[in-house]
Amino acid sequence: MTIQLRHCIRAAQRGDKLATEELIHEFMPLFRNQAKQYRKQYRWHYHNFDEALSTAFQGAMHCILQYDLDQPATVAEVMAASVRNYFRRESYGHQCYCDRVEKNVFENDGVTDLPETALASEGDCPEYRYFQNELGQDLTLALEKLPELQRQLILQHVIDGDSYSQLAKKYYLSKATVGYQVNQGLLRLRRHMTEERPAG
Repeated sequence: MTIQLRHCIRAAQRGDKLATEELIHEFMPLFRNQAKQYRKQYRWHYHNFDEALSTAFQGAMHCILQYDLDQPATVAEVMAASVRNYFRRESYGHQCYCDRVEKNVFENDGVTDLPETALASEGDCPEYRYFQNELGQDLTLALEKLPELQRQLILQHVIDGDSYSQLAKKYYLSKATVGYQVNQGLLRLRRHMTEERPAG
C-alpha cells in the first residue's frame, strides 16, 4: 500500500487530478477524525465541522505537493503530521489576531480594529446578496447550455460530492472518461460565464 501511495503522490505532483482524488479518498477517515478532534480543541476558531475539514484538506494538499519521495517516512505519517501542523498553525494565527484585536479595543484610547464577532456577516450585505443571486442565475443558465451528461456529472461531482469512481459505476464509464467530461464541462462553464457576464 505504501508503494502504491507513493506512486499516487508522484502522479499527483505531476498534475494528475485522479491521483489526487485517490489520495484524498484514501485518507478521508484521517481527515474526518482530525477535523473532529481539532474542532473540539479549537472550538473558538472552528464554528462547524466543514471549516475544520477544510483545514485538513489544506494540510493534505501541502503534503501532496511537498512530499519528498526519497524520505523514509511513510505517506501516512507525513500526511498526519502535515494535517496536524496546519491545524496548529491556523489556530495559533487566529489566536494571535484575536489577541491583537483585544489589545487594540481595550488598551488603546482609540479603537483601531474591531473583533470579527462585532462585524456584520458578508451575507447580511444587500449588495452581496444581489450579486450572489445574479451569479446563481447566470450559473444556472450556463449549466443549461452544457450537454446533458456533462451537466449531470458536474452537478453530482461538485454538488453531491460523488467521486469519479462512483460516477463511473453509475454511468458505465471509465474513471478517465468521467474526469475528462467533468473537466471539459467546467471549461465550457467557465467560458459561458466569462463571455456572458458584463465586464466591471
